[in-house]
Amino acid sequence: MNKAFVASFFNYDNGVKHGDFKEIRNDSVIVGKYKNDLLDGDIKIYKPLSLWLAGIIPQDIKDSDLITEGHMNSGKKNGNWTYFSLSHSKIMEGQYVNDHKYGEWKYYYSNYVDFEGNLTDYSAKLYLIENYINGRLSGKTERFSSLEKVQRPCDTSIGTVNPLDTCFELTLIKRRELIYYKNGIRHGPFEISDSLGVLTKGTFIFGKKNDIWMFRKENGTILSGGYTDDLENGVWKTILPGNKVINETEYKGGQRDGFSTYYNGNGKRISQAVYNKGQIQTVITFNTNNKQSNQYKNIEYKNGTCTFTHLSYEKDTTFSFDTKIFPLFSDSEKDHSAFLLDAEKAKRFLNGHFSYVNSKGQMLFSGSYINDERSGNWEYFDYKQKIKRISSYSKDELKSDLFETIPDGKTFSGTYEMFATNGKIQARIKVKDGLRNGKTQIFDSNGKVETIKKYIKGVHVK
Repeated sequence: MNKAFVASFFNYDNGVKHGDFKEIRNDSVIVGKYKNDLLDGDIKIYKPLSLWLAGIIPQDIKDSDLITEGHMNSGKKNGNWTYFSLSHSKIMEGQYVNDHKYGEWKYYYSNYVDFEGNLTDYSAKLYLIENYINGRLSGKTERFSSLEKVQRPCDTSIGTVNPLDTCFELTLIKRRELIYYKNGIRHGPFEISDSLGVLTKGTFIFGKKNDIWMFRKENGTILSGGYTDDLENGVWKTILPGNKVINETEYKGGQRDGFSTYYNGNGKRISQAVYNKGQIQTVITFNTNNKQSNQYKNIEYKNGTCTFTHLSYEKDTTFSFDTKIFPLFSDSEKDHSAFLLDAEKAKRFLNGHFSYVNSKGQMLFSGSYINDERSGNWEYFDYKQKIKRISSYSKDELKSDLFETIPDGKTFSGTYEMFATNGKIQARIKVKDGLRNGKTQIFDSNGKVETIKKYIKGVHVK
């Protein structure tokens, strides 16, 4: 039979707690003193293994079971306090004044073991220092490292481990964080750095980002610009290693507002957009000679679609078309680089009005596409032969032609020859009173007759 022992006791004076005590509270044992019913003096809290694991009250308390020690004054924490982990290592220490943290507080990692059961190098190491005034963070807070869960293969040599289980291990991330506080709010310089240098740097003013900030990505790219009360303002730059600027974007009130320009590694413009309150208005792309190659304007997003007018500049000609697309990229409305990826679809799937103009401003041809097929009347202008051809299409199939003279618009009669941009003949057409009448010869790329069709008053006859 087990011998009886005193597990818990209190001393009283005039009906109130006064003097030494020992109390079992949940899974802990508290030892200290009361004065006039208030905790007063040194206090220690133990967490015996038998108590918290099996609910068995121990007869003797071991120093190794200590988890907290400090000092109480009239029921309030005061003086130095120290906290320990269940693995007997110090994890936190600092000072209280009237129940509030005050001055410097230090935090340490507990004792950790790896998968082989060996104590890790970071066990019991200091990782954080904070400063307090009246229980609120004030002044400098400095973190030296952190622990992150990293997935790793499971050790299937352990009988209880399933090969399909997900296993993790704690990995030490050496990353310094420097933060300043005022009354518990971030206020002052802010910096995060690793072994390669600064990752993030800026300034908080009463909890909000202000002034110039810098962010370094894993690939070394730097993003830098200004904040006003947590909102981006001014010019933001994206900078590659070697101090090569690849993007400059103007912000106002947290939204892109103004110009946004992308550059290649040699500092030449690739594209430029104009934003108004976060919405894209116009986008221009540039060729290797820094001349405009494309312009997108009248950009409008509505009901899940995007409509715009596309002007493309090629040598001495310009073509333009209005189109509607269904954006693939969710951010294409906000980011013109994503918009350009969506716009590439329009070149392969045309919808809307299309026109082709030379460097003199003369229309070469124009018409409309529906689902990438010519539809309705298309007008073709041949200023050399002074002929205008009006062709009617349905689902990209030619239905009829009307030939007129330029500039008087009279019906044309005679032989009309069509040429490709390389100067080779494509077709020779007999025309009478503006309509195909007689033979139409179609030539191949070698200039040889490939097909002959016969027309009577614009109607194809076999």
